[in-house]
Amino acid sequence: MLKVQENIGTKLGYKTGHEVYEKDGIINLEKSILDLQESLCNRDEKKYKNFLKSLEMTGIILRLMKVPNYKKRLELLRYSYYTLRLLDDIGDGDTSENFSPEERMEIFNGEKGIGLFDLLKEKVLKIAVELGESEGVEKHMNEIILSIKFDVERIIDPNKKRTETELKDNFYTMDTEGTANLMAIVSGVNHQKLPEGIGFLSEATRISYNIRDLQEDLKNFLINISIEDLKKYSISDDDLEKAKSGNFSEGIKEWIKSEIKKMINLLNEYNENFSFINLIKDRGLKLSYNTGYFRRVFNNMIIRYVVSQTYKIPIKKVISNNKDL
Repeated sequence: MLKVQENIGTKLGYKTGHEVYEKDGIINLEKSILDLQESLCNRDEKKYKNFLKSLEMTGIILRLMKVPNYKKRLELLRYSYYTLRLLDDIGDGDTSENFSPEERMEIFNGEKGIGLFDLLKEKVLKIAVELGESEGVEKHMNEIILSIKFDVERIIDPNKKRTETELKDNFYTMDTEGTANLMAIVSGVNHQKLPEGIGFLSEATRISYNIRDLQEDLKNFLINISIEDLKKYSISDDDLEKAKSGNFSEGIKEWIKSEIKKMINLLNEYNENFSFINLIKDRGLKLSYNTGYFRRVFNNMIIRYVVSQTYKIPIKKVISNNKDL
């Protein structure tokens, strides 16, 4: 008979709960994952169903390319996503359990256990060991966790604004060093060196997130407009306060337009020089023909497709949603 450790579900506080189910002392993480998946879809059905479709497509690609241990790698992607999704929600205050900023910091410092997250992370690292990728997975997960922690630190000190360098360094750590390298591991390719052009995509995606979540971030005391841009566009504290309710000043609108232009330029730069199709036409076929390593070349192309699709979806959506500015 399944029993529920109620303290864990209660602590995380989603509507459907995040219970950890166990039978005969063995924890049923799959049942817990399905419960978490349901709660995420209840919050934003379209967003998370798109993720599930992406997961399915990634599995098809890995299988077609005959990537070694593709099922295990897909499992790694699935568990690592939900592990970090949980932590990010707690960091942003997106759980109905109202953790104070100080409590959130205790969680990030390992002083306060949060049940399902700890169990999921343990599962991720176990899969990583089985794949011989434990060092890389732990390193890149920690990079993402550090970036989420940076947001918690900002929430604790909401009046402190950050420079462009501080914000960029943090976002690079999460979006490029962390996310892209984790995707490289999932794809079974060499992740010691970031794939060419991924930096363009990751920076463009971060801009899209900052624009998409501007109102919600400000409500959570996260100011993702740099000190330099606040001065450049004459954005006052009063402007930031009004933006929480969707009332954007001319300065904020100008900042958004400037960021969208920057994002489009980055996307064009990637498409012109590093797109999956161009790389196959310009380099892949020539190299594979000349060296005889056809499969190896195409295996190393997988990351370009998987990661590029992960990054491009939110970029296109933000461009579409801000046409009238």
